[in-house]
Amino acid sequence: MSDKHSQSEKGQITLEAYPIPSLAGGTEGMLADPDQQLHKKLSLASSIALGYICLATWIAFSGSIATALASGGANVLFWGLLLTLVCQLASVATLSECCSIWPEAGGQPVWTYHLSSTRMAPLLSYMVAWLVVVGLIFLGISAEAVMAQMVLAMVVLAKPTYAIERYHITLVMVASALASTLFGLFGAKILARSNKFSLIWSITGFMATCLTLLIKSKGKYNTPEFAFITIVNESGWSNNFVPWVLGLSQSAISTTAFDIVAHFAEEMENPARDAPIAMMSSVGINGVVGMIYAVVLIFTLPTDVTTLTTSATGFPFAQFMYDKTGSVPGAILFLVILLVPFFLTLADVNMAAARMILSFAREKGLPASDSLSKVNQALDAPVMATVLVFIGQVPLAFIFIGNSAAFNAIISVPTLALAISYAIVAWLMLFRGRPVMKLKAPFDLGHFWGPISNFICVLFTVCLTVFLSLPPVYPVTAANMSESREIGSFGFLMHKGRKGCWWGLSQSL
Repeated sequence: MSDKHSQSEKGQITLEAYPIPSLAGGTEGMLADPDQQLHKKLSLASSIALGYICLATWIAFSGSIATALASGGANVLFWGLLLTLVCQLASVATLSECCSIWPEAGGQPVWTYHLSSTRMAPLLSYMVAWLVVVGLIFLGISAEAVMAQMVLAMVVLAKPTYAIERYHITLVMVASALASTLFGLFGAKILARSNKFSLIWSITGFMATCLTLLIKSKGKYNTPEFAFITIVNESGWSNNFVPWVLGLSQSAISTTAFDIVAHFAEEMENPARDAPIAMMSSVGINGVVGMIYAVVLIFTLPTDVTTLTTSATGFPFAQFMYDKTGSVPGAILFLVILLVPFFLTLADVNMAAARMILSFAREKGLPASDSLSKVNQALDAPVMATVLVFIGQVPLAFIFIGNSAAFNAIISVPTLALAISYAIVAWLMLFRGRPVMKLKAPFDLGHFWGPISNFICVLFTVCLTVFLSLPPVYPVTAANMSESREIGSFGFLMHKGRKGCWWGLSQSL
């Protein structure tokens, strides 16, 4: 670690003077045997497509419209997304700056290692690595739950007598996890083409959906007052602030996980250039598309959300499109428009989780690291890491059968876990990377915007931690309370108590 904090003659740490070590202090060339590295297959264009598909903001928005309407009203779809985008742009700018210096698939834990003091680097980077792994695996199961709702909603539309049971959702979730795992194993080689295809499909579907909603709602648009001002509170809270921020949290969920791009850095032709551009583009493009979609929604959604939240389809957007088109085939068509790119979003999320596990295992941070760090050259995929993601998600899917409230808490875990990992990097960049290490990044935010972006990232994470821990309805009961804090605390205690976890840390000391 002697060169961990080495400086150039001018006192600034540059890319050339700052080799990329592993969590244990090695260099990039020693991270893996050349025969165990993933192939370069992502150009700048395909990296940008990957970044866009990883967020899929307008599709995620389609799945949360009823929640936002009940918690804050239509206006939270617009103002909540606008506020969230400003904060997320600051967060992604912070990560992009770090990624341009250390373009490695490990992402946040590697950046944390570099930015921390020599004494704290192993511990902090190890904890951040777990946050990212857990966040991505839980994000995958959240996406699988949305996919299950879409699929079963189509079944209900086609056969109205069909009644959705909890175990039906679980089975479709497991099937979705299996399908994404198979794609991660056998479709890795076509990653660039699949994301470009998904980008074209998604944008085309977005335009078709917006035009349909505007045409079918002609002459019956909501008033500007309802769209931008009226606050709806069906949560039981006595004030309007709490339900509004709960609705804002839906925007945060729809715009998180832009770090996924960084976990594919090993497969990019020019990661130091392409990864930061793709990360910034992921929030920027999704932000523009999301804002346009939000405007369309707030003027075309029904003023009475009850018909959507109580729909037998179990997926409010399905009922919304059926009401607008008046056609079962039409509603199913628009669900297919969502389903195709969203499956590739799920596949990208799970592949990113596998690559994070691969990076973690290369540093001997996990049990069975030797097996988990292997790359199958024929498939160009980390087979054991990909399978481990599937194994980790299946038990989570079965939680839904026994306790849907506990499972719903899982939905907020990835947003919190990933946001905390962003904030740790931002905090270190703010108080060490700039004033102490005097970093100079290829993607440089400068002395003015850099600290501002870092500060906003940290502040936004603190607010999210509070907002996502609030119960969605009041009064609070055992059935409706938010269990995200309990899940997080339990996981942390298990992490601290297991000798196996400290074994992983000892490998980095």
